[in-house]
Amino acid sequence: MPPYDIVVAYDVLQADALGPALLLAATTLVGVGFVVVVFIMRSERSRFFAAAACVSALGWVSVGVLLGVTTYFRLRTCQDWLASGAYAVDAGIVHDVAALPNVRTSTHAFSVGDVRFLTGYDLSMCGFAGGASGLGPIQEGANVRISHREGAILRLEIAQPR
Repeated sequence: MPPYDIVVAYDVLQADALGPALLLAATTLVGVGFVVVVFIMRSERSRFFAAAACVSALGWVSVGVLLGVTTYFRLRTCQDWLASGAYAVDAGIVHDVAALPNVRTSTHAFSVGDVRFLTGYDLSMCGFAGGASGLGPIQEGANVRISHREGAILRLEIAQPR
């Protein structure tokens, strides 16, 4: 029996589609707000503003639908990869942890063995993104097992001493 416990810190199968749904709801509400403003300001002088508000509302709703649907389908793709076993697994000690302040979508990088991982809030990716304060449970020297595919961390397991 090993002298440590394996803790699942992240599993894409347990992720839900709440994020995409909230994004869609927020942008739709902004769009509806613009339309409400149009109905409130129906005077002759506000026709230009009304037209601009309608175009803006359509834009906000379109962006919300596009981002929400795209994010949802990327999440489902990652869940399908993990459920079907179509991924690679690397295990070992975390090393070369670095913050990436000049990179737009990735915020941190770390290595396990010879594999380099990037984390961050990139809408084109799914999987583990880190945490509000960086890498979350990933620390230099941690013993981890990572299931991944195409740069996405699908499952993160961390060995913790008993």
